[in-house]
Amino acid sequence: MKILYIEDSPVSIFVLKRMMRTIDYELIEAGDGSTGILSAIVDKPDVILMDLKLPDMSGFEAIERIRDHHSLQHIPIVALTSDNSPQAKQKCLDLGCEGYLNKPVSKAMLLRTLNQFRVTA
Repeated sequence: MKILYIEDSPVSIFVLKRMMRTIDYELIEAGDGSTGILSAIVDKPDVILMDLKLPDMSGFEAIERIRDHHSLQHIPIVALTSDNSPQAKQKCLDLGCEGYLNKPVSKAMLLRTLNQFRVTA
């Protein structure tokens, strides 16, 4: 399974990498929304994990751009954010996210969420 993590915090990336080091998932990193959108187009991930606070645009805007791109509409997006407000969660769901996880997320919850999107051959 190929996962694109759009996140600008090196600490958050480090934590996620540590959680996933014993799992057979390929992790692609993008440090801002523009890079993340381009990476989604080029790398064709199975799932996108999206932070909501990015340096070049909001995660909401990045989600909208991904959903507007025809070749990316099928890719599940899961918000992974420290914003635990009901408004942010609802906005993500309204924009087409398939999931919403709050940081810090447990390894068990992260894997349970990712496994929902695992494609078996």
